[in-house]
Amino acid sequence: MGHDASGSSTSIGGGHGTIDRMAWDATGVLLAVASDRTIGIYDWDVLRAADLRGRSDRARRCQDSGFRIPPIARFRVPQPVSSLVWNPFEPDELAVGFRASGQTILYNVDRVARWLSGDPSRNHLRPPPPTTHQSIVLQRVTGSVGDILFLDAQNLLIGAGTILFCWKRNPQHQRPRPRPQPQPRPPSQHRQPPNGTTASGSLVWRYQPPSPVTSMAAIGSNLAIVGTNRGHLCLMDWTQRTRATLSFSHEHGPRVLRTWVPHDRLKAARDDTGLRNRMGITRLRVESGDSSGHGSGNRECERHCWGRCRVLWVTRSGWLLSTMLDAASAPRPRIRTPTLPPHHTRVPVRVHWASPRVVYKTADGSPIDTDRRTWSLPYNTNTAMGVDLSHRGAAYWVGVPGVTRILAHHDKLVLDSQPSTVVSKRRFLMVHGHGNEVRNIPFPGIVKDLPQAVAVHPSREWILVGEGKTLHLMVGSGRAGI
Repeated sequence: MGHDASGSSTSIGGGHGTIDRMAWDATGVLLAVASDRTIGIYDWDVLRAADLRGRSDRARRCQDSGFRIPPIARFRVPQPVSSLVWNPFEPDELAVGFRASGQTILYNVDRVARWLSGDPSRNHLRPPPPTTHQSIVLQRVTGSVGDILFLDAQNLLIGAGTILFCWKRNPQHQRPRPRPQPQPRPPSQHRQPPNGTTASGSLVWRYQPPSPVTSMAAIGSNLAIVGTNRGHLCLMDWTQRTRATLSFSHEHGPRVLRTWVPHDRLKAARDDTGLRNRMGITRLRVESGDSSGHGSGNRECERHCWGRCRVLWVTRSGWLLSTMLDAASAPRPRIRTPTLPPHHTRVPVRVHWASPRVVYKTADGSPIDTDRRTWSLPYNTNTAMGVDLSHRGAAYWVGVPGVTRILAHHDKLVLDSQPSTVVSKRRFLMVHGHGNEVRNIPFPGIVKDLPQAVAVHPSREWILVGEGKTLHLMVGSGRAGI
């Protein structure tokens, strides 16, 4: 797209800690930024003013500008954030998933803002009261919340730890009817609520995929596809339940249509063990369209009749992959089951972008011809690189820098004797647009490290980059150019 590649940007500060997650709402009015147990809400007008100020500063000084702008609301959360998702069916609701505990809280941003306006000293000092949010308490959960998917106004999927939960919320507009006061009973005769049932909703089913869930997407009104941190894809019908018998109880799970590992047929993953271990899915998206790949987004899957569905995802190694699912006609709005190959066959996968190969050189800089096939991997394994697949027809992710290994000898017997690894200092943002064209946008010089969070405005005019504790604003020319 037509973003400025000359290296200029505006640094608008950030939170008090490392920026963990960023998310625009569907309308592009509010931006949520999570950092160090704090969530800041930025308004479109505030960022627009920062854009104009940054352009004015660069026009006068011809260099990158930097200043701090305050959010319109900032509140504290009980734990570090691992997932941040706006509710598309309720514009003022923000779903926040936490690390380690696997719990999820649905904040009403409007109520939180009114609570903060009553006393400005409350700003990010203590969590908001229970009247401003709704907690989802999941039992027997350990681990971080990988992703949250709103299926409709009442149902949502939560991937927490190694378990996937389907939660049904209680309608807030329905008030409980008055009931006659029951006769007092002894404490031993009091009835307990069903397992997984709270005042905020009830548990519909739970399912344990092959590995922890990292991303999910809906296909029509009854299907969902789930990606895991080891590269598995699970296609399921979340509206149909199957009964599973455990050691001491009976539980329900979804109807799982197919589970497979798409990258298992890639020759590159078989040749490079390090690459195979980093093919886990960071983010995925579902597109529908013709065979040329001109997808038109998830909402097109809700039509009565659709043909092919493409699943696009970015791996932990910076690769962009996709696979196609063939679907059948549906006489009703309810989507039918996609047609998949038999279980003994492998689903084809397409590589749209791959990280650069590792270059081997001698101490004097001469290239070495080896039979090795190794690819460059992210050098910081503890921090995930930024990915944004929320826009229809475009994918954005941080590119993996090239790696060069300088060997002290060129004898094949000592090729592995403590090579010196040099990582390229070039930083760039990868963009996959229409026609399956992949472009890269160089980051400005002010961005020194690989950004761990990326959020693109729905108009595609701004790209917000979270690098460490700093939030950068890259400005482009809007929708043109993709």
